[in-house]
Amino acid sequence: VGVAGSARERVRTAARLLGHLDQKSMDLGALTQDTLDRWTNGDRPRSSDIAPFISWLNRTGVTRGLTVETPRMAEPSEINDEGVHRTLVRGLITGTATTDLATRVAGLLVLLYGARIERIHKLTTDDITTEDGHTYLALSAEPMEIPTPLAQLIGRLAREVESSSPALLRGGGGRYLFASPTRPHEPIHPTTL
Repeated sequence: VGVAGSARERVRTAARLLGHLDQKSMDLGALTQDTLDRWTNGDRPRSSDIAPFISWLNRTGVTRGLTVETPRMAEPSEINDEGVHRTLVRGLITGTATTDLATRVAGLLVLLYGARIERIHKLTTDDITTEDGHTYLALSAEPMEIPTPLAQLIGRLAREVESSSPALLRGGGGRYLFASPTRPHEPIHPTTL
């Protein structure tokens, strides 16, 4: 979802640059570094979004030697301190956070492992394995062992979806841990999760 949205924004930004050049009655081949710099005006998102288009223009010979300066990225402004992070994790594990089980599990995977929602929403019961009393979750190519409190929550979630026919994967087999509430046999949409 994020990649598609980013690609659309890059196309829209290229269209904006072309519209700007049309307003100035400039041919694309006549685009100069000065004109490009004034148009981006130090705007980081605009610069990032137009850079692939400018690179393509240079590669195809439409323009020569144009570069897009991307302003230095600012430090993140909304990072929880360690105490707040631990409190969030503890609340999701103990259930004091007033959220449903699926949201608790997804939140813990994000907070503990930095897992991306685009991966989490597709997890199935087949991604969970237990061996010698240890629980493993396949968040990537190699399953990783997860700690007991999280393993217990994931086990509870897996048992809940085992009885849910809408969570069943197309073609049978496992079930989605985060099934779509409106579309049977599909995972929940990442934005909804």
